Amino acid sequence: MIAGILTPCWLWSQQAPQAAASEADAQDRPPAPASGETRGDAAGIAEDDVVIMSPFEVQTERDQGFVAASMLTGGRLATDLKDTPIAYTVLTREFIDAMQLADLSEMHEWSTNTQSTKRDGTQYGTGETVSIRSRGIGTSIQKNFFPVNYNFDGYNLERLDLARGPNAVLFGSNSLGGAVNSITKRALIGKRKLDVRAAYGSWGNLRTTLDYNQPVGKNLSFRANALWQERDGWRTTDYSETKGLTLAGTLKLSKGTEIRMEVEQGKMKRSITANFMDQLSGWDGVSSVDTYNVLPGDRTLTGINKITNTGRGRLIYTPALDGRLINYANWGQTFGAGAYTGSLVAGVPFAGMNPNISGRNIREQQNLPADLYDNAINNSYFRIPRREFSSFTNEPIYGVDNDSYTVSLTQQIGRNFFMELALNRQSERVTTDMGISRGMANVYIDVNKKTPEGDDNPNYLQPYAQHDSNPSIKDRDRVNARVALGYVLDAGAVGNFTFSLMGGVSNAREVSELYWYALRAGDDPTKWTDYNGSTAIAFRYYFYTDQPRTRPMPDTWRYVDPVAGTTADTPAGQVRDFTNSAQNQISEIDYTYIQVATNAKLLNNRLSLVLAARHDRYKTRQEALDWLGNFPLDWNGTDWQAKPAAPASYGSLTYRLRDADGIPYGPELPADVRPRDPQGARAADMRYADDHFQDDYSPPGQKGGVTTVSVGTVWHATRHISPFVNFAQSFVPPQGDFRLNGSLAKHVSSQGWDAGLRFTLLGGRAVATASYYQGLEKNARASTTGFGAELPRILKARPLEGGYQYNKYLPLLPTGFSDFANRETEGFEFELTANLAKNWRLLFNAALPRTWDTNGHKDSFAYYNANKATLIQIIRDAGGVFDAAEKFASTGPGMDTDGQTAVTAWNTIQNTIDAYSARMPTTRVSEVTANLFTDYAFSRGFLKGVTIGGGFNYRGKQPIGFKGADTIAEPDNPGAAIDDPSVGKDDAVYLDGYYLATLAISYKRRIFKNKAELVISLNVNNALDYDKPVYYDTIMRPPGGDVSTPARVATPNNYYWETPRNFLLTARLLF
Repeated sequence: MIAGILTPCWLWSQQAPQAAASEADAQDRPPAPASGETRGDAAGIAEDDVVIMSPFEVQTERDQGFVAASMLTGGRLATDLKDTPIAYTVLTREFIDAMQLADLSEMHEWSTNTQSTKRDGTQYGTGETVSIRSRGIGTSIQKNFFPVNYNFDGYNLERLDLARGPNAVLFGSNSLGGAVNSITKRALIGKRKLDVRAAYGSWGNLRTTLDYNQPVGKNLSFRANALWQERDGWRTTDYSETKGLTLAGTLKLSKGTEIRMEVEQGKMKRSITANFMDQLSGWDGVSSVDTYNVLPGDRTLTGINKITNTGRGRLIYTPALDGRLINYANWGQTFGAGAYTGSLVAGVPFAGMNPNISGRNIREQQNLPADLYDNAINNSYFRIPRREFSSFTNEPIYGVDNDSYTVSLTQQIGRNFFMELALNRQSERVTTDMGISRGMANVYIDVNKKTPEGDDNPNYLQPYAQHDSNPSIKDRDRVNARVALGYVLDAGAVGNFTFSLMGGVSNAREVSELYWYALRAGDDPTKWTDYNGSTAIAFRYYFYTDQPRTRPMPDTWRYVDPVAGTTADTPAGQVRDFTNSAQNQISEIDYTYIQVATNAKLLNNRLSLVLAARHDRYKTRQEALDWLGNFPLDWNGTDWQAKPAAPASYGSLTYRLRDADGIPYGPELPADVRPRDPQGARAADMRYADDHFQDDYSPPGQKGGVTTVSVGTVWHATRHISPFVNFAQSFVPPQGDFRLNGSLAKHVSSQGWDAGLRFTLLGGRAVATASYYQGLEKNARASTTGFGAELPRILKARPLEGGYQYNKYLPLLPTGFSDFANRETEGFEFELTANLAKNWRLLFNAALPRTWDTNGHKDSFAYYNANKATLIQIIRDAGGVFDAAEKFASTGPGMDTDGQTAVTAWNTIQNTIDAYSARMPTTRVSEVTANLFTDYAFSRGFLKGVTIGGGFNYRGKQPIGFKGADTIAEPDNPGAAIDDPSVGKDDAVYLDGYYLATLAISYKRRIFKNKAELVISLNVNNALDYDKPVYYDTIMRPPGGDVSTPARVATPNNYYWETPRNFLLTARLLF
């Protein structure tokens, strides 16, 4: 969230008069353009021939073709890339235009050693905006060296800079993955410019941009950039709309003084689509329901369960029944095969552990019976959906609004002293619906012959999807200020030196809110937000009859309750969701920092040395949502109420267990989670009214300081070869993550080094870099998969004796807790950018990354080992049965749904333990990455004005899971499973490598008496139409889909699709 907030100020370029350059330096300098040659893209007009007097700005007019000449890191002055001892890639504006790259995610794919971590769409349910990796680690995102957290569009960018590896001095706080920074277009003094583009592409993609720069006199200029885009997608309900406007101004007060301002606003909204999840394959194809609260037989045989079998209401809206809100409680609902012990899979009882079919993907699955869906296909209207089909609503349910205001002053005093002052304020609002990841993708078959009102069901045997609505809002606000001072000294024969000092302050605040859309019946607002969903309103869409799929959310519903025999107008609206505290909180971080740096250029500029240090101070604060029982009776259902601030004794609070009469007994225990009423109420257990628990309070704030350094050197050994080496450190401040014990996580620290050779060829028109890197990161947030969802499910298992809301022994865990691990990286990288000839451009990069997670699940393992016996007892109380070794569990007779869930969770934990290794390769990191694009512009003959190009993105095979938990049937006892001795914990399940091809062709010509230029471009992405699923994790399934065997093997599970082949035709007019 705060990565790169305040950026550094060092390696400043020389502004004082300098001695004649060395021969090597002269050879490295890009040549002047030949007579009549323009510096720009293949169109012949410079896209960004920006002339900036300020030494704090990148002089992008020196960028030629795909080759960048300089870099800018934070508040410091520009520096030649050839003198920079770090891993740094620049995607120039010419490259972005040649590829017609629209946003950060698209641009990032073309950089060195980068990958996106796409998923199936459910990630949008938690408000995720963009997820990109460098060197296998998440990357911080910045605009003009101020942090942002969304997938920004490139309509207003000069270029994109990407730095790999940790380096707080260069990039501000960041992880091993480094940082990506966009440099936006600034108002240009003395130059009028107009650039208009209109594009049309696949699936009705319409995109228009405007770039207009207007000088006012000699010392003032304004620039406007605008964007409008609307498009459908390749899936049936896909839709997105993006709008953006950026206004910039530059005022030159004097020869050495400039003031710049920039205001940016953007809005994006889109619909979401995810893959289909199985809630129907358990149905026998025959059974149905025609009477309220009466199932046709044993659910394990029929595949039909009750909708909320607790007797509470289940409120469902479907357009198919005239848009009424109806109580469907205790009518029939299908489920996936193998959901319960004893249930059938394609007519066969399964052996061993759950085969992981129910609630999993329907398409593109492995190790399933070939006839799994025959009952559904032959006896209902269900068909395996084609991949273009969507079960989601047509309406946009995900959006990002952003605005940013920046003003800066640059000042040169004399010939050697420079100063910059920059102020920035920005905000982001992400709106989404957690229903995306809470069931919106589940597919059922309606097996009810009657509607709840007793009429014939017009949608009998129709497939449908159903979900609750959980609106989520994340508001992020940041205020940043920095001041940079620099002094340049030309010491003659001794060398050239730069001394810099920079400091800054920052405040970042994030407010997360999560709601239900529910009925507001009755006078007690605490009953509106029912944990069991009795007041939540669900939306049901039948695949073939409900078009369009609307989601009305009125303030009042005509609510029909056939169970109670009532019909009434009932208030409705959003109410707080108290089931997820991580999505209902306020977090804030204050920063101050200072850094110093020295850059020395010695031996006639052949040796560049960098010494820099930075010290950060941070202070965090967090407010947690209060317990529902503490809200007043006149609460309106949505207003925020925080828990009290933590006392000084927060970390040492203890309590003792109390018997039924409230008499304490036993030893002092850590008072982390307050016990709740064991008889099912959500109120606190009054036996502990006089005790104080950590979860009575908001977590305590944290404060601390971190000092980091950066040391590096570049040696221009010859005119063509420059070895370099760099060591740097960085950190990421605490992000408000809860540990499993309820405490807050500490900051993340990282360090790494790079070493390699840089080659400057063709007089500076080609630059190649070959390097090796290593890195270490401590206390990084890690996946909780295998524990994070499973432990809470066990703790919520109620005993068969009844009378308890949850288990009798252990309190619930903090909602949304995080776990932590260390990470190690190493690898080789190569990149080449070149203007091979006047009209021939090339970009190529490749990497061999290796990334490991070490000491993962450390908090989860500690909790499990300390409470293993109690967890086993909880499952036994809920009706579970264990094998002789107490290794795996199975369901016993009479178990309720939460007990079944607890058994599955326990077995998942055992598989996680079996597959665990103290040093495991990080999943979803390709063993090889490569990108290539080249184009050639014809300057004579009948093809004059035509540019033809092509390239590819290659992502090599990558581990998506491991085989350590694989089992085989025991030879002497085929009904039991034992460990598979042929595979170990380090044996991976791999996604095969693949590549995506790109084609580009354009035509340019001068028009309007050579006063303007017209460029027509056609780009084809995924030109060979790669259409295989891209898997990214695994689950345990019976080998070959034979459910009669207890053996289980790691099997590819969740996946996403690459966008099918698509085109974009663009017309561009430049004046």
